[in-house]
Amino acid sequence: MQRLILSSMLLSASCSACAATFTVDTTSDALIDGCNDAVAADCSLRGAITKANNTPGTDTVAFAIPESDAGYQIASAHWRITATSTMPNILDALVIDGFTQPGAAPNTNPPLSSIAHLLKIELRGPNTATDGLTAYAPLTVRGLALNQWRRAVFQYNPGPNVVEGCYIGLDISGQTAVPNGTGITIGGDVRIGGADPAQGNVIAANRDYGLSVQYGLTRVRIQGNIIGASADLSQVPGRQDFGIYLLDARDTLIGGGMQAEANVISGNGFSAIALSASTFQTTNAAPHARIQGNRIGVGLNDRAMGNGRSANYPSILVSLGGYCRVAIGGEGPGEGNLIAHGGNAGVAIGSCWSAPILGNRFTGNRGIAMAITPAPGANALNASHAVIEAVKAAEASFPPGVQW
Repeated sequence: MQRLILSSMLLSASCSACAATFTVDTTSDALIDGCNDAVAADCSLRGAITKANNTPGTDTVAFAIPESDAGYQIASAHWRITATSTMPNILDALVIDGFTQPGAAPNTNPPLSSIAHLLKIELRGPNTATDGLTAYAPLTVRGLALNQWRRAVFQYNPGPNVVEGCYIGLDISGQTAVPNGTGITIGGDVRIGGADPAQGNVIAANRDYGLSVQYGLTRVRIQGNIIGASADLSQVPGRQDFGIYLLDARDTLIGGGMQAEANVISGNGFSAIALSASTFQTTNAAPHARIQGNRIGVGLNDRAMGNGRSANYPSILVSLGGYCRVAIGGEGPGEGNLIAHGGNAGVAIGSCWSAPILGNRFTGNRGIAMAITPAPGANALNASHAVIEAVKAAEASFPPGVQW
């Protein structure tokens, strides 16, 4: 019995140390890792991440920085952490929560309108040749403005990884460009945004990609975000070549059938969404990627913004080999996309077959609604390939606003 009691006491003591909260109370970029709530200015973000790396369990980095801190920006009433080098690699599961800073508040606006987070913490990099938050363990980031990095968030782990409630490539207002090279490099099991208004991100003005992929994807949900436009959907704050670029997508849903899941993807210099694969797909099975319910190429109140207009690119570009394993739109309620005002075709399918394109609305695109290039060596057509061939033959006749 005594052994059992002792074991229970040891287990309890061990579990109490399984996770901790480290509260950042200074904008200093020095490695200050005292992180004692009773001591002022003893916990920097750099120090909190370092401390969390050495503490088992899923730790949380919170914020409580006083207005007396040197990094306080009086005009915008927020705190700027200006890094002079890459942040410490994240080596153990971590949550970094900018909404814990007093005065911060997440967006409550309804779907498909402006995203109006009241952010208070900005993490600005030294230049776009330096990585920001690099995660080799599961990472959740919320409530931050992340700018002037090579890759603001770099997920190099199986996940789960989450980015929600952030402005990425923008200042604290979500309106003015402070570009990253790439906003988020995703990997593993990842959620970017979400169906709750508090979860949507604004990802814009990043030089190359809003979202790209580095680590093998296993499950991806990209929902409720603005990608390419400003937080109020009134303007394109700066050029972002591609909104979303995914290689070898797996179990991927961009948008969804519910209005709250829809992304607004507008104002990107090349394509809103580009998908490619590193291997030839030899089986025709369930789609690896579904693009559903999004509003592509429009701003607030359906104001024309387009995608690909500076480079004459299609709004959605699928460049794969063999079976596409991609579905664009759908027959269910809310699954069709609005694809509008693009610089070329609304959808371009290259070198693959069997891609259902259903229930979408096309309007104002400079090119045809859909451009289909069949895969080399395609011979006897199956039913869905025959549908694509029929679209190819008739594509020039699509008027603005047509649904397919």
